Parts: sequence; structure tokens; C-alpha cells
Amino acid sequence: SSVVRVSRTQSPLRAAERLRFEAGARSPGCANNLGKFFDPLPAKRSTLLWAGGLVWAAAWGAYHNSLHGPLILDDTLAIIQNPSIRQLWPLGAVLAPPAECTVAGRPVANLSFALNYAAGGTAVWGYHVVNLCLHAASALVLFGLLHRLFEGVGAGASKQAKRIGLAALPLSLVAATLWAVHPLLSGAVSYISQRTELLM
Repeated sequence: SSVVRVSRTQSPLRAAERLRFEAGARSPGCANNLGKFFDPLPAKRSTLLWAGGLVWAAAWGAYHNSLHGPLILDDTLAIIQNPSIRQLWPLGAVLAPPAECTVAGRPVANLSFALNYAAGGTAVWGYHVVNLCLHAASALVLFGLLHRLFEGVGAGASKQAKRIGLAALPLSLVAATLWAVHPLLSGAVSYISQRTELLM
């Protein structure tokens, strides 16, 4: 039998948990008991930050050459000929662009264009920077969701599930990076008025 000393500051529930853990550590199946707590090992925060930085850098590396692209097609209606982005107040006017604008019915996109205009006027690179930042941020969200998904799968009992859990970081990193640099997304990133797609 085991005796657990309970201090005045330690609750009985905490003492019972300690007793169960010590009993498991002394049992022949100690490795299996401890494995429930520590297998698979979660990725360190610094490693996740480095991986996220790689995803962000990949997105910028793939689309940085779009920063000086000119305004084309619907960009003129959304920015140059859009009077609702010329001022940030009253906010109601910004959130209700004219019907002839390509961003009509898209208040969040129009507000983002108004913020762009307030920061840099019609300087085209500023609009491209925001589009690229939105795309890179979406890639980071995808990386985080996939990492949590694969780690959750790794909590399963089968060996295959545990392998997936141990490979959660490289799997999510590769998938998010491929999505970030995929040319299919070049229209949404490089075409300024298609910011509406990035915000969906």
C-alpha cells in the first residue's frame, strides 16, 4: 500500500491524483502509462513559430513580384472611381459603396480599400501589400488548423494514428506551403479588386 502525505494546502482530490500517478509509475506497464501523457510529444512553440515563418516567407517569395503591378480592369471602378473610399467617416458611407462599384454589397472589402486610401492614396503597391498579407495570413491559419487536426489524429490508439501525430508538423507545413505558393491563387492575390475572395 502507498501512503500519500496531504499538506494543509493540498486538496484531497489532488492527493488522489498523485497516488494514482505514482501507482502507475511503479507498475510493470510504466512506459505505457506515461505514454498516455507524453506520446506524441507536442511541438515546441519556437518550432511552430519557425514553421509559420517559413509559410509566411513562402507566400511572399511566390508573389512579391506582384507588388508593382498596375491597376487593371475592375480595379479602376473599385479604387479610382470609388468616391466612398475617399474618407473614413461617416462610416455608413464607407460600408455602403455605390451600386456601380465592383465592391457594391461588400462592405468589409470597401472598408479595407478606404483604409488603404487613407494610408497611401492611390499608390498601387500599398493595395498589393495588403492583398499579399491577407493571403499569407490565410496560409498561416491553414497551417494552424492542419497542425491541430493531425495532432488530434495522433491521439488515437492505432500505430498509424500515432505516426500521423508525430508527423503533424511536417505534414501541416508542407500542405500550407504548397497552398501558399499555388499559382491557382495568383488571381486573388495579384488582382487588387479580387481582395473580396481573400476576405471570404
